[in-house]
Amino acid sequence: MSRNYTKQGRETQKIKEKNPVPWLAIGLLRTHSLCIFVLFFLIFFVFSSIGRVSKADFELTGDVLAQQEADRVIRLPGLPEVTFKQYAVMEELCFIGFFYAIENPEEKPLLICLNGSD
Repeated sequence: MSRNYTKQGRETQKIKEKNPVPWLAIGLLRTHSLCIFVLFFLIFFVFSSIGRVSKADFELTGDVLAQQEADRVIRLPGLPEVTFKQYAVMEELCFIGFFYAIENPEEKPLLICLNGSD
């Protein structure tokens, strides 16, 4: 038994002597992989805890709802009535028009910015 064990030990030693770098690289690779895994886990944990937003952060107050209703366009002269909500705001030289999608407004966000000139 001891002879076989010694022979096996000598073969392993020969492999280590011929290729010392791969043995070192395997150990570093294991350590490096563990470090990368821990780093990604920490980054994921930090960003997932930062991204927690409650519904209360997006609830509209009475003042905001009143302003929205004041900006709502109910009808336009010479045009037929529409079945969707539309809003218009004029601030100095900036006109903003907002129109809800007729079907599935939650799934169809759209923003168009048109710049005019004098």
